[in-house]
Amino acid sequence: MIDLNRFFTADEIRGKYQVPSSLFAKIINAIPFHYEDEEGVRYYIESRVDRFFEEYGKRMETPSAPVHGMPAQYPDNTDPDGPVPPDRLRLSGKVYQDITKKGWLLLQCLWQREWVVIDDVMEHVYGHDYEQCDETLYSLCKRTSSLLITQGCPAEIKRKAGYIMLEVYSGRPGESPRL
Repeated sequence: MIDLNRFFTADEIRGKYQVPSSLFAKIINAIPFHYEDEEGVRYYIESRVDRFFEEYGKRMETPSAPVHGMPAQYPDNTDPDGPVPPDRLRLSGKVYQDITKKGWLLLQCLWQREWVVIDDVMEHVYGHDYEQCDETLYSLCKRTSSLLITQGCPAEIKRKAGYIMLEVYSGRPGESPRL
């Protein structure tokens, strides 16, 4: 059976899922979008939006569980680690900046996940036309990883046998990973 996906704008998402405006403003950037037109209107795929709200609902039931694409929330209001829109990554209280839009989408996709299948990463970063981007993805991984290392960020992007992951270290890259 083939599932058909509809495209939603942000306003349509807010209406369909009945999300209060104050909460919606906080979560909309964590929902992966599929396409952005020339006027800056973003279009979201229904199944991805459904998946996001399913994970978000689980997060609300169990506060310690992270929601993919959203930084974990801490009760003491400290700034959480994770990708920060539109072009930053926060780790251990430090903020690493000037990440490209595609690099940020890559980090968002990999954040708090084990090895991610390359096809899933390519779809998240490049959308449905990803089949044309194999070498582009490898180059993006290398450039984004180099940018983080250059800034002294204790993380790097690794590829292995059809998978990609963001490895976060307890110190500098090359030292033992954080558990």
